[in-house]
Amino acid sequence: MWAHHDYRLFPRNAGPETLNYVAYGPEFIFDMRLDNRSGTDDHCVYRPDRAEWVRVRKLTGRSHFKEDSARKTYGALIPIANGKLEGAVETAKRAWWVDCSTTVSNPVRRHLVYNVWETTVKWIDKIAPTLDELIPELGGDNVIFSLDVSEIAEHEDWTEQGIKSVPAATSMPVQVLGRVVSLRLPIAFVTMGYSPRNEAERLLVETLVTGALTVAGLGEHDERAAQVHLSLALSDDDRFMHLFLTRDARHYLQDFDNEAYELLHDDELAFGAIQIAQEAKLEAPSKTDTVESSNRALNQIVDAYWARIEARLREINRADLIIACMTNHERLLCDLDRWQLTSRAVLSLHQDRGDVLKATQALKGKRDRTQITHRIIIEMAVCTCPLTGGRPLTQADIDYLGSQVFLLIATAAQSDAVRAGCAGASVQISSLGDFTFADNFRDVMLPYMTSHFEKTHMADVQRYEDFFSGPTNATKTEDEVFGKDFVESFRGEFGISPSRLKELGILILEDAIPQKALVVVREIASLVQTLAAGGFSEREIEGVWRSFILSREIAGILLKRRSETKTGFPGAIAADSQ
Repeated sequence: MWAHHDYRLFPRNAGPETLNYVAYGPEFIFDMRLDNRSGTDDHCVYRPDRAEWVRVRKLTGRSHFKEDSARKTYGALIPIANGKLEGAVETAKRAWWVDCSTTVSNPVRRHLVYNVWETTVKWIDKIAPTLDELIPELGGDNVIFSLDVSEIAEHEDWTEQGIKSVPAATSMPVQVLGRVVSLRLPIAFVTMGYSPRNEAERLLVETLVTGALTVAGLGEHDERAAQVHLSLALSDDDRFMHLFLTRDARHYLQDFDNEAYELLHDDELAFGAIQIAQEAKLEAPSKTDTVESSNRALNQIVDAYWARIEARLREINRADLIIACMTNHERLLCDLDRWQLTSRAVLSLHQDRGDVLKATQALKGKRDRTQITHRIIIEMAVCTCPLTGGRPLTQADIDYLGSQVFLLIATAAQSDAVRAGCAGASVQISSLGDFTFADNFRDVMLPYMTSHFEKTHMADVQRYEDFFSGPTNATKTEDEVFGKDFVESFRGEFGISPSRLKELGILILEDAIPQKALVVVREIASLVQTLAAGGFSEREIEGVWRSFILSREIAGILLKRRSETKTGFPGAIAADSQ
């Protein structure tokens, strides 16, 4: 009910002038409790090899897609502490276990091993109902698949040449002992993933089917195996793992950051408008219906939002806020990249195409508004936050500032729409001080935005094969690509040519990799020294500073005094070199 009622405990028309009676029964939190319980689904599943019951919890408790939320895939809680992954997939007839034991200490390799195990669990979830139906000889007892991934965990050469030099596998070793199927996954299972076709995971499915048939005493029954594969009808696009070559700086640096990104959520926006009308010196409750009065009210509300933002910014340490927003912005771009790379597989693996598109667009909307507000907050912080001092930043500060900036932009856009006749002039202010529009401009734009999203999303789906082609070396000069006049104009305005600006980005990347950071903090003198050591002239460095970091006046002063300057300027070049 909380989300269904726009995150309101009190009705919009409830005010302090009169007594309000609001009754909330125990059913008010029923949906929340149901979501939490069904999302974890703690229970025990039987292990026939150890003759014991093991406590498990859902692997996909909260998913973007309805189909995934309904999947019965679980992970064991206790074995993970000993470095062992144990997953279970429940069907109407049995539980299918997937085990994987590893002691890899390298976090990147450990994550790869987890992906291999998770991929196997997901494929078992996809094929288990078919196995239950077409192999009744399995009986009713649980089945265990044990994965040996030692070859994958110990592999060292992950260069393009190293990946391409590994010969493709045509089979995987399988041993069956009772109800336990042991699989040895070769390194080729991973390297074969560098292909737009799902040859590697198709081989994995074939091996899983062979193991199930062997447990049922049908190991040499080719006709039954053909029947199972015909029923599964795997598509070349069905896959859970993807292997791509690094293509830009973000690909190189994203493995150094394991923190989750933060989004600007709807509940922050719902609370963000409360009492804003009173702060804007508007009557609450009230209603305006004319273009002139509505625009006057909306302009006052915009000013009130800015007053809130400015007051909070003046409290916070400037560097903390800029670095936090830039870091989260980079994490969101990494997430966007992953969704683009896997868009075709996600569509192929889900039956409800409409739900996939709707959920993907919803996430993109949240991601976009978070990124937009972060960029604006950074600009505001540079001008408003104290350069020294200021209290430490909290996530609550970022959420608050994000909601206020977003609401300011939305209110200003509505004012423009009313003035241009694109939206109705009616504005309803509630007793709580928030407000609604009779004709919201964003609602008018929604069909167009949805259509545009589907076109761009399907374009990513169609160019999936392109992601497997390595970057090509440039064969044309910048004059041939852009034209001599453009290059000269660019150099005259920015003090550096387009090709040299690209080389600067590579230099910054090479500087960031040893530091293993998405956002690098450099003192001015140190950054200038790095650029100079990379072969950039004083004119080019001055142009970078003037055009991409600081104003011309400040850049000139700093460059003249760079040898003795000790002032820190956090991460600006990292953001502009994207």
